[in-house]
Amino acid sequence: MVIASGSALGGAEFFVAPDGVNFQWERGVSALSAYAEWNIFTSPFGDNDPDVGEFVGGVFDENAGDWDVSDASGGSFITGTGNIYSFGSVQDITVLVPSFGLGDGYETTVVLQTRVQGVTLDNSTVELDGEAYQAIEEAEPIDLGEPGVGGGGVIQDSRYVWTVPGSATGYEIRFMAIDTSLSLDRVIVDTYTVESNDGCNAADLAEPFETLDIADVVGFLQFFGAGDASADLAAPMGTLDIADVVAFLQIFGGGCPS
Repeated sequence: MVIASGSALGGAEFFVAPDGVNFQWERGVSALSAYAEWNIFTSPFGDNDPDVGEFVGGVFDENAGDWDVSDASGGSFITGTGNIYSFGSVQDITVLVPSFGLGDGYETTVVLQTRVQGVTLDNSTVELDGEAYQAIEEAEPIDLGEPGVGGGGVIQDSRYVWTVPGSATGYEIRFMAIDTSLSLDRVIVDTYTVESNDGCNAADLAEPFETLDIADVVGFLQFFGAGDASADLAAPMGTLDIADVVAFLQIFGGGCPS
């Protein structure tokens, strides 16, 4: 697994909508893609419908459930601005993500974007069905002053990306605050499901699949030269640069999973 990181200026421009360039699909258009966004929460305990927007490019599995965001800490409440906030407990957030349930032969990319205020997220806890993210980008934090009850700390925008085998009925994203006094301000989730190329990992780009060899190196160089998203393996997503080359070499060097 390659963990890549990057940074950008804080503010609304950090958040991206997949447009076929920064990611392989276009939000609100591509088949087997989905999107949900929350900016106002109504309960810390769940039953939070996406208030900004949602989209599904197809039909979710009948057992997929609904989009939702909730905190399991038991000590949070909704602020006057619609954030989930706790000054006395460490928030333990779950985001439920419905999906298409197509099974094997597919792979699914999940992109989580968050804005928090006060303290930051504990990035070591950010997981999709128990799996750590493969890429992360974080904006430069905006300083709000000394953290404490009622204000201060930072505004932090973050983006996490996973690509996982298969097409599940749904996914569960979990993350925790690094300390008390987290205010969860915004959550955005995009997913995209596509037929798998039968490769053993992201470096297995050419036949024979399940084997990493010179054909995969040539394939990567061809994708990279053509600006193809198949070569976009590391942050900043949507840009092909030396970080993608390093990521490819790391994945290639790790070999196919046994």
